Amino acid sequence: MQQQGISAVIICRDEQRTIAAAIDSLLGLVDEILVLDTGSTDSTLDILSGYGAAITLYTRRWNDDFSAARNFAIAQTRYRWCLMLDADEYIASESRPEFRRTLIRLMHEDHGRTLYAPLIDNLNGTQLLNNARLFKKRPSLRYYGRVHEYLREAQSEIRFVPEIRIHHTGYLTDSEHQKHKHQRNWTLLQQQMALEPNNLRWQYFALRYLPDDGPEYADIMRNFAALPLPYDSQWEIYALNIKARFIHWLLLRGEPHQAFQHAEALYQHYQSREVTTLYLLARYLNAREKFREEAWIAYQLQLSLNDLESDDYLTERADIGSFRHALAEFTQIANGNLLR
Repeated sequence: MQQQGISAVIICRDEQRTIAAAIDSLLGLVDEILVLDTGSTDSTLDILSGYGAAITLYTRRWNDDFSAARNFAIAQTRYRWCLMLDADEYIASESRPEFRRTLIRLMHEDHGRTLYAPLIDNLNGTQLLNNARLFKKRPSLRYYGRVHEYLREAQSEIRFVPEIRIHHTGYLTDSEHQKHKHQRNWTLLQQQMALEPNNLRWQYFALRYLPDDGPEYADIMRNFAALPLPYDSQWEIYALNIKARFIHWLLLRGEPHQAFQHAEALYQHYQSREVTTLYLLARYLNAREKFREEAWIAYQLQLSLNDLESDDYLTERADIGSFRHALAEFTQIANGNLLR
């Protein structure tokens, strides 16, 4: 029977620049640090050897599957709980003092189906609040996906744990390193999409790699936009994010009416600050577009007045002077070219 405690797991390959920071941040916090190297050719293995008995090191041939690597590593751990940390991440210093206390509390509160998501700070202004990294091991829980892998288990739920903060430096690396990872991940994602073409998670991540002016990008956006509201909990995170992006995309393309229709439908079910902002923006731009269309028709009618004859038999004429303020405003708008 496995011992009560926590094993931290790190998968790495050619991470000489970041692996030490990841391991150092875990020392004294967890009961085991297991590192799986999948074929490093730089000095990563030399750095790892310097930790001696402080870490448990495994090596495994890379087979183009991050889930396979993670599941293998988890199977080698000694303790009941696992914390997954990427090689370009580290536990924030402000989380260290309360880390063990937080973990003990979660162990006591756990009901067997919860996955715990720390706050992951990308250090570029973005954060992740729903990326499960901490969990109690059980046979029903495994990673799925060749890339952008995730823990999959029927009826599990994700709980946000802001007390545990992880800093991610991956987006701060040099462009060549990023380009290599980008190309590798896109290749793996295409393979995963071929295996599970109906899994919306893979379509969601595909948008990271596709040009936003291409037909594939548009197809995925419209596929998400057509999902019925409110969203199924299985896809809610992905669908909500893409729906918001789709509305923004429509506004940028000069389609405020379509944007308004989608924003209004979304607002009926999700009334966060961000959704409400999109809704009011789409509503205003749609109203402005309608006004311009109607005002342009009125402007064309105004231009035609000089070519028209008065009706001598029309004795009940409207008192146009009563609307002089409106006519003056309209003329000002027309002369200011605000209708074009």
